[in-house]
Amino acid sequence: SWHTLLSPDKRGLWWLEGSDLKSANEKAERELERAKRWGSKATEQSGVDYMKIASEQRMNTEIRRSIFVVIMSSEDYVDAFERLVGLGLKGSQEREISRVLLHCCIQEAAYNPYYFYIAKSLIKQSKQQKLSFIFTISDKLKELSKLSARSIANISKLVAALVKGKLLPFTIIKALSISGNVNKKEALFLQMLLEMYLLASSEDAIHEQLLTLYMRPEYKTLKTSLSMYIIKFFPKYLKHSKMEADDLKDLKVKSAVALKALSGNAL
Repeated sequence: SWHTLLSPDKRGLWWLEGSDLKSANEKAERELERAKRWGSKATEQSGVDYMKIASEQRMNTEIRRSIFVVIMSSEDYVDAFERLVGLGLKGSQEREISRVLLHCCIQEAAYNPYYFYIAKSLIKQSKQQKLSFIFTISDKLKELSKLSARSIANISKLVAALVKGKLLPFTIIKALSISGNVNKKEALFLQMLLEMYLLASSEDAIHEQLLTLYMRPEYKTLKTSLSMYIIKFFPKYLKHSKMEADDLKDLKVKSAVALKALSGNAL
């Protein structure tokens, strides 16, 4: 089942450091062929039919199936990164990596940091991958109404981690229309994104990142909308939450820091 396949203890803790990065200069054709063959090999070793699951998950091209098998059968995120780079994909084929990775992430029963570490490695390695993740996540944010609450929780935690790590800009949320009334699923995404981002970030980092929205005229609408959301809706979410008292206090302080930055005020 999908739950069994994605269980963190399938091959140990996937997000832990593996061996040092090996050379990624393997021949692309050989690595692509390896990815094709790995489906049957991994099936023999684990009893999981990766190629069948790839088809069930609508991986309807050879490239998507190869990416899926690499992600799902790798020993850890370092192994996955090396093998994905080794596929030698270019242009539109390369952009399929972010699409398949995001699909797998949102299908998890619970958020798995494994996908963040793969994305982090890819974004640091290539500007094209950074753009690819921006476009892929932006497209998915426009389709939140089609996602389950579980999937929204997973994507919000992934985006929060990527923004906190300065791997993607906070402006990625402009894909949402938060200038008016947000619907329930957009509200869920924003609530969880803000909670995870604020709790994980220092006050200085929050101020620095959000101050860019104030300083860039093209983000005036986003800055205003986000400020209004934090003032009007985020306190209601905190009031009814069941989080620890220390976390609640921390979020109140850091949301005030966020508002200072969005207003152009010093910390």
